[in-house]
Amino acid sequence: MKPLYYEKICTTYAQLEAIFATHAQICLFSSGGKDSLTLMHLLRPWQQRVTILHNDMDNGWPGVTQNLCALARDWGFSQPIITHPSLTIDAYIAEFGYQTEMVPIEADTVIMPAAPYGDGSLRVSSFWHCELVRCIMPLFQLALTLSPSAIVTGSRATDGPAFAAMGHRTTDAKEMWGFERYNPLLEWNSAEIYAYIDALGIPLPEHYQWKRLNGDKYQFPDCMRCTFAPEHWQLLKEHYPEVYQQHWPETKTVYEALALKQWNYTKRLMRVIIDNA
Repeated sequence: MKPLYYEKICTTYAQLEAIFATHAQICLFSSGGKDSLTLMHLLRPWQQRVTILHNDMDNGWPGVTQNLCALARDWGFSQPIITHPSLTIDAYIAEFGYQTEMVPIEADTVIMPAAPYGDGSLRVSSFWHCELVRCIMPLFQLALTLSPSAIVTGSRATDGPAFAAMGHRTTDAKEMWGFERYNPLLEWNSAEIYAYIDALGIPLPEHYQWKRLNGDKYQFPDCMRCTFAPEHWQLLKEHYPEVYQQHWPETKTVYEALALKQWNYTKRLMRVIIDNA
């Protein structure tokens, strides 16, 4: 019986062969998570033509960078070139506020930092802004110094509509950064990724044991104390109590303020919806 991921492997290898037929050297953007590790394993036949770029997050999950570097060594790649966020998590919070999914107008620090509606007691920013500033842009800036003709990522269509629309290849990065972007795992799903990892015995960072156990119950941002995903604070409480005890009091205050603002706004919305039913 063929494994769950068999057809995906065949398709992905064909894509990789086409990429390396066009590009002599490429960069792999690797977070050290399950998707980029799977892609890294699939890239082993071209290991001498791949440069691994990794953003070592301050306040990231334990062992991510160490695991990536160990696998690069074991699989015959050159050691990853490591960068770091342009702002530490503390510096980001000081400048832009806490990361959240919904940004009340009076608390917005990015679109209109000097908004006249708030008193400054609550300062928040979109999670995606933090992701761009701290996680993604440092990798693109590092790639610029190497001038590759292409980068590959472990992005998948299920990561979000924008990734699905991006397709296997996009020229957007070439127009802005000078290199093409490929997403060879675009059509893989999580079950296929995990099946491949289990079959090949690929080690994952330690937090994946709880990530897999809980399925979609918890979201796992790149930083342990990220305030975007409230559910994962329960996981921190259970498995990383030191982090939880240090940062939960301030996080709780932020969540309470956000909950109150969003609840009041929800009541206003529902009143209008009901009155105009």
